[in-house]
Amino acid sequence: MGKHYIYSYRLTYFGGTAPCYDDDLLSLAICKRDMRRVMGRNFNADRNNNQDNTYWFIGIVGCGLADASNSLFRGNAGEILYIAKLTDVIDFSDYFSNPKYKNRKDQIYKECKDGKYSTAGCQKWFEHTGSEVHKEPDLQERDWDVQHGSKETFVLISKEYSFVDLSMSKTIECLTEDGKLAKGVGHTWFETSGDSKMVKFLEEILSHANIKHGIENFPAEVQKDCAGGCGKDKA
Repeated sequence: MGKHYIYSYRLTYFGGTAPCYDDDLLSLAICKRDMRRVMGRNFNADRNNNQDNTYWFIGIVGCGLADASNSLFRGNAGEILYIAKLTDVIDFSDYFSNPKYKNRKDQIYKECKDGKYSTAGCQKWFEHTGSEVHKEPDLQERDWDVQHGSKETFVLISKEYSFVDLSMSKTIECLTEDGKLAKGVGHTWFETSGDSKMVKFLEEILSHANIKHGIENFPAEVQKDCAGGCGKDKA
């Protein structure tokens, strides 16, 4: 039985782009560049070496998301929003050039022939109900990691994910050693075993997740329209 690696981070914005979710697929393609790189690199290494390790990523409501005047998550800072088991990793450029993913909300870039990126023709994804998603050049360059062009950039894919309610969030927190989950900027991670109470509970949540992957745990307004911003790299 392999090890379980649990990563977590905080979301400042949430609107169906980071993470992007629909039907049976959740993707984290924009924001959290460093976490995506580390998880993608380790996942691929394990797959190449036939290592049976499991990777999870957990999204937590950040202070910015909880404190925003128009937020539907007011007062919920620190509560877990979703859990996801990593089931595949896709190279960043492959994700944005593959027609299979062209209608997803996180498709805000196009790959150019020279290997660089363009936002031309992607404006429909930039604006959702008045909110802007990574229109700022510095955020776009961070997504593509222009500063470190030789480093890998990955998109995290999960077909086993679920949004959670307050009770589930509290249980996960109780089963996690203090300080293990992200408290602020950046991401945290820790290693555990498949026999741990936390992993067993995460697996239990996934086993009972219906075809809507726990979307019923959202506020009614979010269930109706998941448009908006995205999870930036700050809390």
